[in-house]
Amino acid sequence: MDETTRRAFSIANIQDGSNRLELHIGGAKQSQYLADILGYLHNAYHQGQRLLIDAPHGCAWLRENSERPLLLIAGGTGFSYIQSILRYSLNHYPERDVYLYWGGCYQEHLYFDDEVTALSQEYEHLTYIPVVEKASAGWFGKIGQVINVVYDNFQSLEDMDIYLCGSRDMVCGARYCFVRYRKAVISRVISDALM
Repeated sequence: MDETTRRAFSIANIQDGSNRLELHIGGAKQSQYLADILGYLHNAYHQGQRLLIDAPHGCAWLRENSERPLLLIAGGTGFSYIQSILRYSLNHYPERDVYLYWGGCYQEHLYFDDEVTALSQEYEHLTYIPVVEKASAGWFGKIGQVINVVYDNFQSLEDMDIYLCGSRDMVCGARYCFVRYRKAVISRVISDALM
């Protein structure tokens, strides 16, 4: 918002020739910081101001030279990064097996659940597993922490490419657990940790 107030966000959309940049900004709890960001963006948009962004950094892009199954794991708004990997993969490699696990504290935190469910019905190679920590009446998905559900569902992750996005604690814990106990290959565990 100025030289001293910067925030990193994962890009949620794929390059499609438009000038559109999709970010997922949310918060499970109300915070003044979040309110300031959303207020700033709202005002800038309505005043026709241009926003200056710093180009993407890091190395968390989809590795296209692999035919291994994809394991995509998102916590909360970490789905933004996972969504871009998912959409690119479905567009360019629709025959590649994809397992998507998306976790949130409550069902409403899975804000694109209907869209992802529809994609999983459209693409036979996409398996979608929604996970909530606190289930409401009528919830038929998995209950618990998303990383624990993945851990329980796979005895070995040795032959998979794994993409993670969520809190730093979630990402670090998953990397450690998957490599140590589920034979994941560390060089094939790609992550974008939220700050």
